[in-house]
Amino acid sequence: MPVRRSTRIRTKSSYSEQSGSESDSEHETIGSIVTDDRINIENTDNQKEEEALSQGSSSSEEDDDANDDDYVAPGSRKRPNSGGRRVASNKRTKLKQNEKGRPSNNISSAVSRKEQEAYISLQNEFKPTELFEILSSSDDFSCEELASDWLDSYIDNRNVSLANLINFLLDCSGCFTHIGEHDVANNDSSNETIGEIQIMFHEQKKHEFHLLLSATHKKAKFRPLNDNFNIFMTTLMDLAIEKEMIYVENEKEESDEIVIETNPLIIDLLTWIPSMSVSKIRCLRYVSAKAIFCFQDSLARASASLEAEVLFKLRKQLTLERKKKKPKSKTMETLESSISDAEATKTVIENTIDNIIKLCFVHRFKDVDENIRSLAISYLLDWIENNPDYFFKVTFLKYFGWLLSDSSNSVRLQVIRSLHDLIKFSNKRNKNTVDNAALRQFFERFKDRMLEIAGRDIDIQVRLTSVQVLSSINGLGYLDDHEIIDIISLIFFDHEVKVSSSSRDVKFLNEVTKFLANIVSEKTEEFLINNERFKVPVISVTEEQFVKVGVLMRLLHNSLLNHINSTSNLEGYAKVPPDKIKLLQQAAEFLSPKFYNLIETISKLLYEEGNFDGSTIHADADDFSNDLGDIKLFLPETDNNVLFYATVLGGLCTGGIQYNKGQDRQAVTQLILPELEDLFKKMNLDSDQIYTQLLNVIQLLNTEEWNSSESKDVIFNINKTITKRFESSPVVLSNANAITKTYKSLIPYLASLQIPEVTGYWKSCLINVTLSFKKFMESFDIKSDNSITTLYLQYVNKLVILGKEFAIEISETLLDDIVEKFLKPLSELLPKIDSDAISVLDFKLFTSIVTWNLATWRDVIKNNEEPIAVSHTTLNQIRTVLVELLNLSSKIDSNPEIQHDKKFHVLHVILSPLLDIIIAFKMFELDLSEKDSDWIRALRQEYSVISNEDLTGICHKVFLYLESCLGKFLGITLDRVADEDVNYGAVNLVDVDGDPEKELCIYTIKLKGLIKLGILNYSDLTTRIGLNQEKLGPLFESVVSETVFEDEPKNNAESHPAAKLNQEPVPQQYDEVLEPIEEFTQDETVHSPPHPADPIVSSPI
Repeated sequence: MPVRRSTRIRTKSSYSEQSGSESDSEHETIGSIVTDDRINIENTDNQKEEEALSQGSSSSEEDDDANDDDYVAPGSRKRPNSGGRRVASNKRTKLKQNEKGRPSNNISSAVSRKEQEAYISLQNEFKPTELFEILSSSDDFSCEELASDWLDSYIDNRNVSLANLINFLLDCSGCFTHIGEHDVANNDSSNETIGEIQIMFHEQKKHEFHLLLSATHKKAKFRPLNDNFNIFMTTLMDLAIEKEMIYVENEKEESDEIVIETNPLIIDLLTWIPSMSVSKIRCLRYVSAKAIFCFQDSLARASASLEAEVLFKLRKQLTLERKKKKPKSKTMETLESSISDAEATKTVIENTIDNIIKLCFVHRFKDVDENIRSLAISYLLDWIENNPDYFFKVTFLKYFGWLLSDSSNSVRLQVIRSLHDLIKFSNKRNKNTVDNAALRQFFERFKDRMLEIAGRDIDIQVRLTSVQVLSSINGLGYLDDHEIIDIISLIFFDHEVKVSSSSRDVKFLNEVTKFLANIVSEKTEEFLINNERFKVPVISVTEEQFVKVGVLMRLLHNSLLNHINSTSNLEGYAKVPPDKIKLLQQAAEFLSPKFYNLIETISKLLYEEGNFDGSTIHADADDFSNDLGDIKLFLPETDNNVLFYATVLGGLCTGGIQYNKGQDRQAVTQLILPELEDLFKKMNLDSDQIYTQLLNVIQLLNTEEWNSSESKDVIFNINKTITKRFESSPVVLSNANAITKTYKSLIPYLASLQIPEVTGYWKSCLINVTLSFKKFMESFDIKSDNSITTLYLQYVNKLVILGKEFAIEISETLLDDIVEKFLKPLSELLPKIDSDAISVLDFKLFTSIVTWNLATWRDVIKNNEEPIAVSHTTLNQIRTVLVELLNLSSKIDSNPEIQHDKKFHVLHVILSPLLDIIIAFKMFELDLSEKDSDWIRALRQEYSVISNEDLTGICHKVFLYLESCLGKFLGITLDRVADEDVNYGAVNLVDVDGDPEKELCIYTIKLKGLIKLGILNYSDLTTRIGLNQEKLGPLFESVVSETVFEDEPKNNAESHPAAKLNQEPVPQQYDEVLEPIEEFTQDETVHSPPHPADPIVSSPI
């Protein structure tokens, strides 16, 4: 059953200032007086169930307040004002009970100012009690002396001292009303008196809750008040016990028997203060509850002390006396009398304790105010620690369990922290040797709730503390194997968390890592004991390290499967499967602080030969068993398991180098560097996923770490392997391909090392690919099967990637072959080309050729003071590229046989680099100086980039295509001009991995650049670009308004709706709604972007 939420008042803070008209710092802690029509939350289903099961315990005391004998609604009965109360002002307005609505906006500020002025007037006229002045403003006094003086005054004049104590509590709550000594003369009128105080306090409108503020605000006006309040109240009861003022000895009239009864002091305190604790005003309930709980603290210690220090010794003495051969009867009588007196005193104390539980605690632990609920549960922990024999029972532990379902984050956090402290106390008390039956019974009842909180609570700090508690009770043997796997599964986050950050998510994952580390150590030890005769299949690995790695991998494997299975039925996961490799790698990053010392062992298990298949101590990858009693090792005996190991290795290296500002960097580097060469040399690198993991590990090391002679040899040999693989393997240009994405970062990284041998190999690779490309084009036939795919995967794409770092130069012969054999016939064959060939089409190679040529000549021109002769060869080559791409665009645009989607996709693929080339060419011209007049004349007369009407029209059509794709993606209807083709609304983005918003924004920036350069003269294009800017999201709007680069941080991909739609968060929803455990928020929001198809079926990655 879902936990019902209370319908209590929801304010930002129960005691925060609600008036915005007063900004003075001295008044910022002034708030409205908060009242509650219903002061307790409804009983939860857990409470009702426990109450039904409990017999003969205090649970019978937890009925609704309306049925409690001690509960009287304050102010329900009125008596005439005695005229003896001291009030700050006689000018009080009559309380109107029927005015429940808020004042209208046009008069609220005026009302607030009047209330503020009235409050200041009351404050100036009011004089607090001497007790408040001492406890709130100074540490230079003796609380013991102050409490002793109050008790002495109580003996001398009960009414004066009692009224003074009540007034002190009123002062702590910010009330400007005091009671007189005659008001406390009769305990029977306590409810009526408190009721009248409540009415007068309510009429005060504003108050400063001094006691709470002193506990929560570092700059509170009365900072010492909270601590002094606690000490004073506790000391007051301590001294009352010491002075024997908690009981009286009376003789029965019928006999001379002495009867020990409760002292009038205790009766007074438990009459007046509990009457305040059921007030409708929150601050009165808080102050009175805190005072009573302090009394209980003292009583709990006194009861335990009587048992342990007095009764135990007396009973021991009596036993020894009785064992004597000649026991002394007088001594025995004296001891028995002392024991009887001590037991009677203890009985009175425990009766008082029980009365406090009934009168206050069972009501305030379910108060509508979360501060009071937290207060109650924190004091319950103190009572258990002070008197475990009385309180450390299921009867009291159940209150912790009930509040695990509290709607307040702070209350749940307080409960779980208290449970954590309670386990520590129990372990210390029992010296970790004796199991606590009450604690075990409690967790048998509420363990499932703790697991739910750890996995799904909306507050990450609550989840973190829950994991700490679960880790503690696992040490006591309270967790089952499947529950251990559930907790380890929390290491897998479906959204990205940077290991180098200091977010709360990182702290949570670190806590789960600690839990996993304990389990791995425990299971490793068990395995070594149970399998003494097994042999490690890899000679260079120690027995303990081998088992530890196998156990770790098994736990990660099972928990990853568990995580995927637990989320596979959620809405959204069926459409977007989780990237299992990414999940595992991120988890491994956070495991690094505890497991980076296993890097060497994992590496050796990956590349050294070992007979894993013959081992009897491992299980298949598909074996999903949560039985950890006889755990089986997870070993790299299959391709899927090898990938699993490689992914964990990559994660451990990444985390070790990046975590906590790289404090483990040196240790991790020393472990992985000697293994890298063997990993590349001896492992089977046919798997792109495994190969990518190793390439990413290389990039973690910096230049200094590769500078040593030994390291240079390692990177040189590894680089040879990489270049050979790059040169011989097909390359897909899409960023969705992991290995291509890695190459794009790896090649610049290797070049940045400035190791001549490494850079030289890549330049040789570029030459080899260029020569092979030239040879291929000599016999190229575009009509042959797979000719276009081979052209791109084996040659063009490689040159594009290499062109990011190295200059691309092609001969005129090669360019002629490309033009004649590929570009010119492409438009006619396009209708017949299959989708695979269409998907690989890309013309960025021409951008690389042109930009490298222009950059080379720009440097030559700038570095020479004398004019440089015009390079007609270079300019002719650039003109050829421009003309042929323009012609190809025009032919494709005019071909009616090409489908709309295919046509516009190819046009976009052509125009994107074409516009880059035109802009680069024009900027090269504008960058020339006066001395370069020959270049300027040639560019303007012979090689001028002039406006082309066909180009303008095609640019316009491609813009409409991209705009329609984004509109369809967002599910919105776009505005169109009168003569516009309505068929654009039916087009789809051919590249399924593409981001329509990103494509449109980049393309629009290029169009606006061409318009500013005067190359596109279509005046209506600018107006058309901005037609739908308000509908297509703030990022596109900022591009149109040209503010995108002025305000870049606010316009990133995560700050606007369109981008969020592309990466739709998938809330973790469950069949059973558990409140307040809800869907993930902020740090827990699950972003599951589309991923490429997972190549592995039988393994979780």
